[in-house]
Amino acid sequence: MAWNQLSSNHSPGAHVATQWYQKTWVILAFLFFFFPVGVFLMWKFTDWKKRTKQIFSGIFGVWFVYWALVWIAVIFGPDLSIKQIQIDSTETTIVLDINEEKTLPIKLEPENASSTGLKYYSDDTNIVSFDDGTIKGLSEGSTTVYLTYRDINSNAVRVVVEDKKRIEAEKQEEAEKEKQKQKDEEQANDIIKQIKALEEPTLDNKTKVEEIRKSYDKLPSEAKTLVTNLSDLETAEKKISELEQAQREQERLEAEAAEQAEQERLAAEQAAQQKAEQERLAAEQAAQQKAEQEKAQQQQQQETPPQQTQQEKPQQPTQQEKPVETPKPPEQQTQQPPANPNSGRTIYRTKNGKRYHYDGNCNGGTYYPTTLEEALNARLTPCQKCVY
Repeated sequence: MAWNQLSSNHSPGAHVATQWYQKTWVILAFLFFFFPVGVFLMWKFTDWKKRTKQIFSGIFGVWFVYWALVWIAVIFGPDLSIKQIQIDSTETTIVLDINEEKTLPIKLEPENASSTGLKYYSDDTNIVSFDDGTIKGLSEGSTTVYLTYRDINSNAVRVVVEDKKRIEAEKQEEAEKEKQKQKDEEQANDIIKQIKALEEPTLDNKTKVEEIRKSYDKLPSEAKTLVTNLSDLETAEKKISELEQAQREQERLEAEAAEQAEQERLAAEQAAQQKAEQERLAAEQAAQQKAEQEKAQQQQQQETPPQQTQQEKPQQPTQQEKPVETPKPPEQQTQQPPANPNSGRTIYRTKNGKRYHYDGNCNGGTYYPTTLEEALNARLTPCQKCVY
């Protein structure tokens, strides 16, 4: 509005030639930069209203006085420029967390010197940042920070940025590892004591050895490495294994001996049965022969006519006469036992079997034909499935 008044108050119709110092922009420039000349030109050569001239005189007058005082203070006042910069920190190393902010204490000499123009520097700007005297941790690491003002440098301070969450997590993890280590040592010592307490390995303490082995196998891998006498446990296991093998061999020999005895018993029973069968057949044959002889005698007596009387009894043989020999009864005759009816029968056996069979397909094995005599000579016993 003031500018419009200036423009409107100036008479555009004046034909008087104006000098350069009478131009409005020149007068305003003098008012701004050199108030005494500007105020003189304003009151002398402008046709502005008095009120406008008073306003401009007051505004630019204050402006002129302010800068006059500043220049007087600069020229005639004390020297307030920075002479020395000191990072006043009691800590030789400043520790920050990530994203943690901390004001950097600064001491200037003189004390009332202005901090305007101070610059902050760091060896690694990726670790810390600066914001008007405040440092902020950005990433883990260490760096050296200092300040400069023109050609003056401050002392350097080491700043370390740590990820405290990570460090705390690592401490907890380390504590857990230490706790687990103690637990492993306790478990390992318990196994060591159990192994030391083992007596001479026998089949009686086999269960104890197996329990120790199970307890050892359940240990974590770190705890297993702490068992120093594991070789003693392995030696005990090996000894028990040898005893078990010897026991199994003994049981096998006893089982074979028992089986051999059973085979001999069965062979003896078979022989006794065969003998009894032969005697039975011989008795039946002898009885049959006797019955046939008696039948033949009866027929002969029936066919002979009755010619003799009581007076015609046959004379008794004298002592000098030799009696006619009568045939021996059948039971007194020497009888040869008949052959076994199965002796001519084809018998079957396996290559290493201990029994003989009548059925060549018994039990689905691979059988070879032989004779009963050969089977008995080989001490084979009859199969209880197809022979009886």
